[in-house]
Amino acid sequence: MQQGGSYSPQFLHDMADDIRAAEDRSKGGNPDVWDLDGDFSGKHDDWFANDPLDGVLNLMSRNPGAATAYLDPDSDPNPLDGKPEKNDRLDYLLNKRDWKVVDTVAWHGDLQYAGPDIEDRDNRAGLGRALQAAATGIAADNTERHAYVPHTAAHDRIFDYAFEYAAKKENDFPPALREPMAGVLANYGDKVHRSTSSLDITDDPLPQKKLLEVMKQVSRDKNAYGILNEGLGYETLRVVSDPDPKDDRAPLIRAGRTIGFLEEARTQAIEADKKDLSGQKMGTYHMLGAPVTLIPVLGDAAQRGVDFLTTACM
Repeated sequence: MQQGGSYSPQFLHDMADDIRAAEDRSKGGNPDVWDLDGDFSGKHDDWFANDPLDGVLNLMSRNPGAATAYLDPDSDPNPLDGKPEKNDRLDYLLNKRDWKVVDTVAWHGDLQYAGPDIEDRDNRAGLGRALQAAATGIAADNTERHAYVPHTAAHDRIFDYAFEYAAKKENDFPPALREPMAGVLANYGDKVHRSTSSLDITDDPLPQKKLLEVMKQVSRDKNAYGILNEGLGYETLRVVSDPDPKDDRAPLIRAGRTIGFLEEARTQAIEADKKDLSGQKMGTYHMLGAPVTLIPVLGDAAQRGVDFLTTACM
């Protein structure tokens, strides 16, 4: 199944829900039902053995409509039963699920006993891809150039939930979600840039304090920072390139504020990693760019402008 194929949204939803029912204690399941001895991370064929729910989420990430419907907090998780129900799937995956699926052993002299469960190195890989697809409307494996999709109310609800989650988790934000969250922020570049560049914090689409925290957490991964940096570079240049601005200086001032916001996020990320030895060390910023599928179309001249703006942040 993990090899590919086309599956209907309902099939993917039902499979994910059935897997959850087997592991979710609130539904009578056993949180340790998938635990295995040994590490299966990085083994493509064994993803389902490693974590079947994360594997289904990875499949779902290739069908953004299915991912959006599955994770939208306002969607009906069982529309066929005729009963309106609350969709708590995203809440479960982000806040309540036990992601520690690897058993360990410990020794006391010659006596072996069960050690603490730990997370696999591939933990939340499927969730991150599904979350990005659900919030952006773009399949995680889409390679089409500039496949930007206008946002729906469902996309926005998933973005808002993920944004609030990241802001609340602070330094406990899972490292595996940094790159996907960077892609989501880049995809919502208009909203992010209006907030980072705003002179009136009472009129921000996103609260600046929370946004700085989210951008800091994303920036703790150098590749995620590169995605965020270039994504905002495209949006900043789009605003600066407005042929008829109301104020000739305003776009440049706002661009400068966004660059400053990015730099502050990077500085705070470096400081956070100094205090957290388990964090990914950023080192020098040899950054990856934002996937072209996540951003609107810009021409070659605009690309040269993006290169200039992103270089200014390095």
